[in-house]
Amino acid sequence: FFCNDAATTEIYTEQIVGSVRCVQETAIITHPIDTLKTRIQVFSELRGINPELAPKFKLTMPNCARYIGKSEGWWGFYKGFDAMQLRLFLLSTTRLGTYKWFMKYVWQKHPTYDVTFVERIVVSGVSGAISAVCMNPCLLYTSPSPRDS
Repeated sequence: FFCNDAATTEIYTEQIVGSVRCVQETAIITHPIDTLKTRIQVFSELRGINPELAPKFKLTMPNCARYIGKSEGWWGFYKGFDAMQLRLFLLSTTRLGTYKWFMKYVWQKHPTYDVTFVERIVVSGVSGAISAVCMNPCLLYTSPSPRDS
């Protein structure tokens, strides 16, 4: 980041720490749901390939949750959590850094900090697009595939 003084550095640090914290809190809540969805997909495909290896219960979220809880324990819901954390952390920090860099450029154009709403939307969209392009190889590497389970 382009930090010229301690106050700016502190603001950027707070924003990065806040971004990381939001990513962690979101992942803690959503990862078990994603694990259930992935397991239902895997079990469904497994029934088509080799029915003898597939679980014998009806494929619903509560049934799958009971199965994971009994067979793998509480931590079974968080398999692949580290890869998801890495993916979300890299994506959010790249997006935030790109946004800050572009906003500095826009603010130089408007020294009075009178940035319009449309300019903020454009900067956000461009930052998200650049972040997605930069992070695509990492996302492909760390994304869980139903066939990997």
